[in-house]
Amino acid sequence: MPTLGGRLKGAREAKKVTIEQAHKDTRISVQLLYAFEDNRFDALSPTYVKSFLSKYSKYLGLDDVSIVREYAASHPEPPKVLLEPETPESKIAYINFWPAAIVIGVVISALVIYFVSYKFIVSMASKAAPKQALASSASPAVKPTKKSAAQKPSEERPFPVIAKNSTLKLRITASENAWLQVKSDGNIIFQDVLAKGSIKKVDAHKNIELWTGKAQALALDLNGHNIGSPGAGIIKGLQITHEGIKRRGNN
Repeated sequence: MPTLGGRLKGAREAKKVTIEQAHKDTRISVQLLYAFEDNRFDALSPTYVKSFLSKYSKYLGLDDVSIVREYAASHPEPPKVLLEPETPESKIAYINFWPAAIVIGVVISALVIYFVSYKFIVSMASKAAPKQALASSASPAVKPTKKSAAQKPSEERPFPVIAKNSTLKLRITASENAWLQVKSDGNIIFQDVLAKGSIKKVDAHKNIELWTGKAQALALDLNGHNIGSPGAGIIKGLQITHEGIKRRGNN
């Protein structure tokens, strides 16, 4: 029985279409089409695999529903853990045990805090007595000076300041194989698997938009400033502008 990739390849050849022509018609990268027909689906997130498989199957005149179902059967999702139903006995034990445990825990915590606080106060008082005696015999106290800049609390490092009329220059480094789509000022300039150790450089005047199935595998550097990873898992439509990073909130 032919593999899923073999069926796709056979349908394309029967249609007398080259990989390059299929890429132009579907806007699916050549590398992804070769990966599909070679049965190499592990580099992509299942969400994107199903989407591209459905699109490519329709283009080849195949039943996209059966193709996606066949892929899902060979790449099952992790089973959900089912909890055992709560019995009356366990419910009674829960009701009887936990309030008592909570009360005991609170009492023990209060005693520990009281003991530690008492020891701390006694220790501080014994240390402060000699200092107070010396201070009373010394010259009048001098007014304290203003806190130096080093005493001020540090502030969180802000997003790098980038001039409004300057070009956005983004450097993307992959620590693992990860599917990535990049838009520069609304135009798709990259849509492929960014291989482990590879670097993708992007320039834009207004904004850069990222879509990926493995955000934790990417490291971003904007105009020479390291801004870290875009997140974890699937990221959809993350925009980088001169003002900062905007997230859609649906990853």
